Amino acid sequence: MADPEAPTTRPAEVKRWLGDIDAAVKREDPYRVDGKRLWKMYEGELKDETPFNILFSNTEILLPALYGARPRPIVQRRFKDADPLGKAASAASERMLTFLMDTNSEEYDDFDTTMKENVLDACVPGRGLMEFCYDGKTAQVPTPDGKTSEQLVSECVYPETCLWNRYAFGYAKKWKDVPWVAFELYFDRKAADDEFTPEIAVKLKYVTEGDFDKDSKDSVSREGARKVAQVWKIWDKTSRRLLFVSQGYADYLKECDDPYSLTGFFPIPKPLRLIAKSANLAVTAPYNEYENQAKELNRLTVRINKLIDMLKVRGVYDSSISGIEEALKKEDGDLVASGEPSTMTREGGLDKHIWLMPIEKAVMVVQQLYIARTACKQVIYEIMGLADIMRGSTQASETLGAQQLKAQFGSVRMKNPQKEVQRYARDCLRIMLELAVNRFLPETWAKMTGLPYLTDEQAMQAQQAVQMATQQASMAALQAQQAGQPPPPPPQIPPMPPKWSDVLALLKNDLQREYKIDIETNSTVDPDASEAKKNMGELMAAMSQFLNGVGPLVQEGVLPIEAAKAMLLGVARQYEFGADIEDIINQMKPPAPQTQDKSGEQALQGQLQAEQLKSQGLAQENTLQKREIALNARDADLKIRESDLKGREEIHRIQSGAVTTAQRNENKVALSQHKQVFDGAVGKVQALVKELEGKMKAHASEQSVRDKASKDVQTAHAKASASTEGVLKDLHAAVVALTKATLTPKKRTLGKDAKGNKVMTEEPASG
Repeated sequence: MADPEAPTTRPAEVKRWLGDIDAAVKREDPYRVDGKRLWKMYEGELKDETPFNILFSNTEILLPALYGARPRPIVQRRFKDADPLGKAASAASERMLTFLMDTNSEEYDDFDTTMKENVLDACVPGRGLMEFCYDGKTAQVPTPDGKTSEQLVSECVYPETCLWNRYAFGYAKKWKDVPWVAFELYFDRKAADDEFTPEIAVKLKYVTEGDFDKDSKDSVSREGARKVAQVWKIWDKTSRRLLFVSQGYADYLKECDDPYSLTGFFPIPKPLRLIAKSANLAVTAPYNEYENQAKELNRLTVRINKLIDMLKVRGVYDSSISGIEEALKKEDGDLVASGEPSTMTREGGLDKHIWLMPIEKAVMVVQQLYIARTACKQVIYEIMGLADIMRGSTQASETLGAQQLKAQFGSVRMKNPQKEVQRYARDCLRIMLELAVNRFLPETWAKMTGLPYLTDEQAMQAQQAVQMATQQASMAALQAQQAGQPPPPPPQIPPMPPKWSDVLALLKNDLQREYKIDIETNSTVDPDASEAKKNMGELMAAMSQFLNGVGPLVQEGVLPIEAAKAMLLGVARQYEFGADIEDIINQMKPPAPQTQDKSGEQALQGQLQAEQLKSQGLAQENTLQKREIALNARDADLKIRESDLKGREEIHRIQSGAVTTAQRNENKVALSQHKQVFDGAVGKVQALVKELEGKMKAHASEQSVRDKASKDVQTAHAKASASTEGVLKDLHAAVVALTKATLTPKKRTLGKDAKGNKVMTEEPASG
């Protein structure tokens, strides 16, 4: 609060501040004037100037591409090492930020809504900003002595959107060098009394709120007609003070020294700008990059609308022909009688008496204008980096791979703006956490996070309980030693949780906080799948692969359990959910030694080996039998071939004319001998087949009494027997067919051909 006995230099300081603020506002006058025009254009108030509102279209595409989902805070140890205090501070910080981002309180603006407003400000006028505030509510609480005292009952850190045209900065080329930030606030009389004092509030100048907007003709209807005083809240980084000044009041309305004790002093992050500049902090709206093309697009749209108005079916008709005017007014299907049918017939019909206005050229111009407008829009999309796939524009003939390739490369232009939004969200979270660390009580931290950390009083009680348990164990061991009995096992003392004082001391120390923990956010872009499920799946897959590879080494004692735990902790800490299972991994115990009794296993292995040898013996026996059958069949085939050759020689001799009756008798005897030989061979083959079938049946009966382990061998025997039977059947059919072809009795007759030569003819003998 301003000191009533202020020195004479204070009015000079206030005047200097008002002059600096006025200069900063004038420095950004082009940005403010342009921003008002762009907001009117986005809201559709400039319909005549922008018949094609490409600004609204592009902004609606950019908003979900830049900020599609509320970010989730990720606070973790910076170096992923075994740091219990750093782990506790990270868990407390992450829970605190999660609560502050969604307090479910209608009294404060939530983080998600404020971020959307800031991203919209960055897309339209070109810059978005929010301020973080601390609010602590007190109440009169009764004390044990019957009196009441004012105590803190609730605390909160919340964001407030800074209107894009109601703040100013001290001149600097880099954000880290900005000397001061000022916010324009409006107080009515009651609010001024509460914030300052009635003595100060009565001296302020109150005017209609809309009067501060000099460029708005309807400012009263927009801002309201209430009487307010303009106040500038100044965060002076040089002197680390918070100051309130107003035009017309010579002294400070209120001043205080560094209320939040933030590292960067300002309770605001670096402003969000989609078009970054390296030389200054000036603002450029995205619309300015394609404004010329947007104006061309509007001109094309205006011309298209005018030409469409010209595309009307109009013309003139011959008034001397009665009935034409009446026919033009009729509905579909109505006919009118003509008074001069002979004249219309002679001159070529009704169309010779009606002349329409030519519109073909206008139609061609409209078509070309549509093509030009489409090309103009494509130029704008290229400038803004809005790919077809982002706007949902594609062709049905494209393959899925082509569309995925477009989606991949179409998002390249969006990466830098998306990273800027993520940077802005991360800076906001860091300011929120630092405010909570500097202002919240340990009791508030315990309530908001729900973590079972100890207060100093609880930690002292726990230490006393541990000391008492240790003393009792020592006395019990001494008594057992005196009585000659074995000492009792030492008591199992669980690890003590960290203290809130240690956690908050780490977080309040700026250097240690930067060294030990890192505050980030996940993506602010709407994900395609559940991120938590994906991360959990990756963690489980990594742990499963690690345990499958290391588990046998630990079981056999090759790798110590402590080394395996250290390796597993290193894997788990790389994932977001790894910190939740660290304590469980640390509780892992070495495996119990295996028993050396393997008699049952050896007996089982011996039985399996015996069955395997038995199956191999049966398979070898079956193979030998198949070889024997094949040899016998080969002998029979050779004998059949020999008999066939002899029969052919006899036929040749008969054909040569040297056949006599005695020779024919000899031939019959030889044929009967061959037949006997063949019948003997066939009988032998059939006997072998029957013998093989008997053996196969014996083998099948033996197989039925075996246990389930020999089923595979039985299946192989069955397949082999089926194959053998098929071969024998085919061989038997071939032998029978050959016998019929070569040994069937023939009736031979000696005759002459047409030239008189002797010829032997054959035909089947009757009977």
